[in-house]
Amino acid sequence: MSLSLVIVGSAGHVGYVLSDLAAYPQVRFTAYAPSYPEEDVARYGRPDADGTAPRGYDDWRAMLDAERPDIVVVAGKGHEATQTIGDVVVAFDDRVVVRELLEARS
Repeated sequence: MSLSLVIVGSAGHVGYVLSDLAAYPQVRFTAYAPSYPEEDVARYGRPDADGTAPRGYDDWRAMLDAERPDIVVVAGKGHEATQTIGDVVVAFDDRVVVRELLEARS
């Protein structure tokens, strides 16, 4: 059985998820998207060991609709309701994102 994994955002401990994927050959990292506009998620576009690169999306909602993944990693700071980019504070709450995901899929 093969499982598809997508990532929303680039904060928190997402590096642990990526570094451990090799231990789970049944899981394929298929796509990624920023959690808010202008979030830098370019590092996810690198090809894996077999030369396959995950697809990049500009909007996580569009990604979820297109990909219909088995696993969604929300890579943020679960205890905070904002993300700070330089000196700009952007509203982003992981709990709200997950709630939106679940409600949309119910």
